[in-house]
Amino acid sequence: MCYGNVYAYQEKYLESGKYYNQAIETAKLLGDKKLVGDSYLEAADNFFVYGNDAKKYRLNFPISLDFNFNALKTYESISNKYYMAKSWLKIGRTYSWQNFFNMGKGNYIEVEKCGLRALQLFEESKIQQPDDIISCKFLLGRANYFQGKYAKAHRLFYDCIKYYKDSGDKANLSSTYLNVGGVYRGLGDSSISKGNKEYAKKMFVEALRYLSLSLDLHIELKYTGLIALCYAYIGDVEISLGMFKQANEHLKKAIVYTEKSKEGGSYQEIYLSLAKLDSAQGRFKSAMHHYNMYMMYQERSINEESIIESLLYKEHYDFDKKRIL
Repeated sequence: MCYGNVYAYQEKYLESGKYYNQAIETAKLLGDKKLVGDSYLEAADNFFVYGNDAKKYRLNFPISLDFNFNALKTYESISNKYYMAKSWLKIGRTYSWQNFFNMGKGNYIEVEKCGLRALQLFEESKIQQPDDIISCKFLLGRANYFQGKYAKAHRLFYDCIKYYKDSGDKANLSSTYLNVGGVYRGLGDSSISKGNKEYAKKMFVEALRYLSLSLDLHIELKYTGLIALCYAYIGDVEISLGMFKQANEHLKKAIVYTEKSKEGGSYQEIYLSLAKLDSAQGRFKSAMHHYNMYMMYQERSINEESIIESLLYKEHYDFDKKRIL
């Protein structure tokens, strides 16, 4: 396990995976099921981190899910509710990131079911950790955001903001601000489609406020990929507010930071926004070029087979059936 962790910290994931597998087999020989589950969980985290590279998530997220479900089965066999909850939380987290890379398209229903199951088990467990409950609320906020249930998502994220502010957790606070900005952006887009332009403007202004808060923290934390995403979201909102010059500047910055991050996770967002910006200004040839770029990156990112393969793992479990362990 120690060798696996050392190699994981060095981002040598194939080497770390080899040692994690050896740890799992050794734990099985020892007959210690808790240790077997812990080994699976460590390996799952290893491949989850590897999967956060936009170029590699399609391969590594399913591997991470496989390890997580094996951990879950092991913890179920010894009725360890706390670590069963941990497993469901990590499974939901992986599904959530798959949705992110697919621009919200995918298995968002599963994200919600995992979050609810994890929350139930944490509350039933003898171990009570505030961090775990908040992590469930954040995951459920993401699930509702993906489904366009913005009011519910906002309530859940608000609880997270309060907790992360009080605990001084800047990393999670910055991510929550980013998601709240996305919620307000979604409310603005929804209001536009309903013809309520005045309310939409208020929502877009609020979106900019939270996205700017997120950007400031991500710059402080030097999270290059998320700085790129903040600039991309800010630029998109500014287009909706008619702030075309500012939008162009921020979308260009988004491209610069995406190139620095070497992950490419924001390109499709950026090029779709650039196409919208060009169209709003009557530059239709340029809009078509940027839209084609968006389609190219979307085809690279969306891998339906990966999502289907991931969902197959959960067939062993009946989300809707209440089980007493």
